[in-house]
Amino acid sequence: MDTSINDGAIISRKRKREEFKKIIMIVAAYVVYMFMSVAVWYHNNYLDKEPARNWELERRNFINRLYRGTEKIVLNN
Repeated sequence: MDTSINDGAIISRKRKREEFKKIIMIVAAYVVYMFMSVAVWYHNNYLDKEPARNWELERRNFINRLYRGTEKIVLNN
């Protein structure tokens, strides 16, 4: 009779330990999910993904204005 009580206590401790491991894994997964969500939000809102100006296009437009513009525009530039 004494051994069955000890076996039940051991099984109960193992079950509690397994449940605790599951809870820890769920919490860890949630923390990683939240961290990744914040990282994606920050990237989308604050990191530059492309240059602010297209210098090549501006250069071409300037040269086109010089070649095809009026005499007044050419002299001003």
